[in-house]
Amino acid sequence: MDERLRIELGEDKAPTSCPCCGGIARSAYGFVYRNDHAFAIYHVAWSESHPEAGVELALDFGDWADSAIPAERFRVCVQAWLSRSEYRFGFINARDSAWSSSNLVGRFLSRSEALEHPDKSSFLRVSEHVVMDDPRVKAALDAMGQKQLTTA
Repeated sequence: MDERLRIELGEDKAPTSCPCCGGIARSAYGFVYRNDHAFAIYHVAWSESHPEAGVELALDFGDWADSAIPAERFRVCVQAWLSRSEYRFGFINARDSAWSSSNLVGRFLSRSEALEHPDKSSFLRVSEHVVMDDPRVKAALDAMGQKQLTTA
């Protein structure tokens, strides 16, 4: 089945302070549509002071109907980073993410649950689209990659 994914940017969030070093921390969010139907919500966070960490994505999937309940939704956390010439992705546990204390509309999948989930490839495809199609995220990762190359 040919699925078209489309990103819709959410409003820019105001920068905050990195909790570990006081540097600039940024976050953004947006929406993912599959074949023009609501498919996922994404949240992304990064710290300009920690280019080696890349960005963290929280991807919310499930039933988006007005009648849906939180138990019908779940969140997957993914770390993305630039490795020389390619973007890399890895699942992370919620407790290790920027959303460890977040209130959400469903439950977090653990790293092992995400790796074993039948929709794992879909989670990674959405992650790739967010990185490539959200100019805020792509610019952040590209800048981090440049910073790493110049300090290496």
